Amino acid sequence: APHDELQGIFDAMAEFGFEYVAPLRGKAKMFGLLAMGARLSGGTEERIDDEFLIILLNQAGVALENALLIRDLHDRNLGVAQTFTLAQTSRSLIQVQREQIERAQRHLAVADMRHRSGTGKRVDVLRAKTELLDAQDQLLAAEKMRAEQEAQYKEELRRAQAVADPGDQQDGSTHPAASGRRSSRAGSS
Repeated sequence: APHDELQGIFDAMAEFGFEYVAPLRGKAKMFGLLAMGARLSGGTEERIDDEFLIILLNQAGVALENALLIRDLHDRNLGVAQTFTLAQTSRSLIQVQREQIERAQRHLAVADMRHRSGTGKRVDVLRAKTELLDAQDQLLAAEKMRAEQEAQYKEELRRAQAVADPGDQQDGSTHPAASGRRSSRAGSS
């Protein structure tokens, strides 16, 4: 069935005047087809033209695949940079929250001392305790966010390294030849 589908594509292309159809391949996949009409020169040296076209298609396929890999690598690096920045920001937020706890503890100590000496109100002590509890809750939330951001950063870094150094792909020592195929119309010319 796949052969019949391909033959149908070649036949349809022949109806539009294309005489030569060749795959545009990278190392790992096919990107598309290149279809061409009749030779303008009318020459008969098809073998040289075919060899040149195969070389050109191989180079174009590899160049396209490399461009896509570079784009993927750029996207991954951007993701790594963004998650790293978020992780660093969450670390700074933790430091701010720790400082807030220290201020709340000092405020509570002063409010408690004033209350014990009779110069402060009990409500001030309760308000200071509430501020301290809020600061502690915010610290816990900031630490949780930092852990999540660092995990996301590590995952983005792992993905970027996988794109940059795909160990599970072929070594690329041989590139599949881009074999062209004549449409059915070309055979009858």
